[in-house]
This record gives sequence, C-alpha cells and structure tokens, in this order.
Amino acid sequence: TQAPWTRPSSGSLLTGRWPRALQLDNPGKRSSLSLVLDDRHTTLAEHLDAAGHTTIGSTGNPNLKAQFGLAQGLNVWWEPPNTFKEGDVRIDGHDQVDFLLDAMDDVPIDEPVYVQLVLTDPHTPRRPPLRYLRMFTDTLWKPGRRATYNATVRQADAVLARLFTEMKARRPDTLFILANDHGEGLRHPRNHGRGHGNHLYPTTIGGTSIWHHPALVPQRTDALTMNIDVVPTVLGALQLAAVDADGEDLSAGMTGAGPFPDRSVVFSETYYGKTRKLTAIGREFQYIRNQRPTKDPTRQEMLFAHSDALSQTNVIADHPEEAHALREALDAWDAAMTVLWNAAGTLNEIELSDDTKAQLEALGYLD
Repeated sequence: TQAPWTRPSSGSLLTGRWPRALQLDNPGKRSSLSLVLDDRHTTLAEHLDAAGHTTIGSTGNPNLKAQFGLAQGLNVWWEPPNTFKEGDVRIDGHDQVDFLLDAMDDVPIDEPVYVQLVLTDPHTPRRPPLRYLRMFTDTLWKPGRRATYNATVRQADAVLARLFTEMKARRPDTLFILANDHGEGLRHPRNHGRGHGNHLYPTTIGGTSIWHHPALVPQRTDALTMNIDVVPTVLGALQLAAVDADGEDLSAGMTGAGPFPDRSVVFSETYYGKTRKLTAIGREFQYIRNQRPTKDPTRQEMLFAHSDALSQTNVIADHPEEAHALREALDAWDAAMTVLWNAAGTLNEIELSDDTKAQLEALGYLD
C-alpha cells in the first residue's frame, strides 16, 4: 500500500496516483486530516461511469466521506452520518452489503455495474461478535489485542463471503478485487508498534491483492506490485486509457498474455501526525528512512523484506551495497514526489465539522 493510513492510501488505490500527487498526505508541518481529493483527479468510478457503468458505493470509514472527494464518480452512494459514536461502531458490513445489493438490483441485468465497498469492521474501535471472538480465545472477558483483531477480520470475511456469493448469483461475469488500504501494528513484533499511520513495516503497509473472475486462471506472482496498479489494470483489462496513472497495467500478466512488470523496487511513505518516513522495498530488503532530524544513525533501517518480514534486526552494516542501492532509489523517488507535490499547487482543504471530528477521533485519528 502507498501509505499506512486510510486517506492517502485509499486515494492512491482509487486513482492510481501517488499520495503526494494527490496531496492527501502533507509533508509539511500541518495535519493531513482536512485534505480533500481535488476533482481534477479521476477516480476509477469516474472512469467507469464515463464508460457506461452504473457506479454504486458505500463506506463505513469517515476518511472516505464524500466531503473528502473520495466518492467522486459514484452515481449511488451511502455513507452513514454517524459512522462512529462513543467508541462503538454504528454500522457493520452486512448493512452496507444490503444497500449495495438493493441498489444493484435496480440496474438492468444487461447493463454493467461498478460496486465499491469500504469495510471498517476490523478498524478500531473493535467490538467483534462473540461467535467470532470464541474462535481465537477462551478468555472472553479480556481477550487481548491479537485475538480481538483476528475476530474482526473473521467478521469482515463473513461480510465479503456474503457479498461474493450473492453477487455471483446475480451477475456471474463479475471481477472481484480485494485490496486493503493499510494494515495494523499489534506489537507483534514489538518494534512494529500499535495501530497504524506511524510505521512502514510489513504489518502496516503489506497489501492484499486478490483478483477473481471466471476467465482468470488461478495463479500467484512474486512480482512487486502496489495499490496504484489497480486502476490501470482494471482499465487495461477493459481496454480503456488510464490517463495520468502512476501505477502499471498488470492485466497482461493476469490473463497470461504477457509477463508481470519486472520492478526491482516499490515505495510507500507516511506523514501521519509528527511522523515523516519513506521506504523503498526491493526483492530481498526493505530500506526505511526517518525524515525527522536526528543524530541517531539507527533511525535509518534496512530489514529483510520477504524471507523474514517480521525481523527486528537492522542489517544495513551487513549489506552495504544493497543499502546503497535502495537509498539511491529512495532519493530519486523522493525527488520525483517533491516535483509532483509542488506541481499540485495550493492544498485543497475543508473545515472539519464537529461530527466528522468526533468520527475521526473514534477511529483514533484525533486525540
């Protein structure tokens, strides 16, 4: 994923552009929570709307509210006004599925449909049903962070299973894409921290990329891919032009018509709160740079990226050539992102309402 928190990462997922091109994460001193996706950027929903699809969406996450520009292109849209209140989730994924299926049933079966669902079941604050919690712990009175998280992921899995089953029954010729905007640090290992936004370890930026369609042959790839590839890949499969997309079209690799792009490195970054971090991930190592001023050389890390993704050992000194190569790649990418940020011009911001502030606070985005 292109960032370890929702708004910039979801912006990249839905447009195929880098977060700094979208100005949805602020490398300056100000907070990013008031930033809005400018309407000059084109979302996947807008591309498909222009191509004749009916576009339907729902989010349970206030970071993707229409006021932040992330519902652009959706003809039918539902965002509950009080998504979070007093620490309890006011909507679950099954309610969203009900809405999406009802809206889809209003579209003639011979007309194409795009459905966009943003689930928040695994997000804090977590209140999983006991039937799922019992799958992961016998201590229901104090289940622990990991058991609670696993139970909410299982809850989301049930929602997705229902959506998949009911949509396949209605429209068998459907492409399903399962992606995440970020992960979660569960202090496992401890240096990965708790929550998300502040770290660029695999637990918070590792991506889920599962694609299913009757015409696709089951396969896995070891190629390095990113969320910004989703939009150009969908448009490539439909033979539509992906204007200004920063990602790559993976459709040839998925259909067997050609290879996957042979990337040697991919990137992610975060400017969440006081955090200022960038990372370059290669085929073997991950290099992380802390941009905040520090005299501590250990704040620059290189870890095993795939063979030991939960490693806590900084291996820069053991692999100087690999560290140098990733550092140079990160320097070049950071310079390119600075150009994109400067070219984007004035920040597009809104004044947060008290209701939106309360919802963001419930998710942990505001103190």
